[in-house]
Amino acid sequence: MPKAYYDNTISGFLGTSDETILGRLMISDEFRTTIEQKNSWRSEIEILKRQLRHVPDGSIIFEYSTCTLAPVYHGLSPEKRTVKQKTGGCN
Repeated sequence: MPKAYYDNTISGFLGTSDETILGRLMISDEFRTTIEQKNSWRSEIEILKRQLRHVPDGSIIFEYSTCTLAPVYHGLSPEKRTVKQKTGGCN
């Protein structure tokens, strides 16, 4: 699974059509894309393209997945608990 639904350089982002970016986001979406989410992405793309047009370099990432390391406790009493990190399948 890719870590980001969409990532590109800023110049690449600016040179890519809004429809292509939206399509990549929707294809990468692991969940059912709602109309509200689709409209939100459309607005974000338009706003970011206006705001970033004078930025010479950099990168842009939409919907980046992060792994949350949540402690998992094993043992019966607090004194004997050992902690292992649960990664939820993230590498």
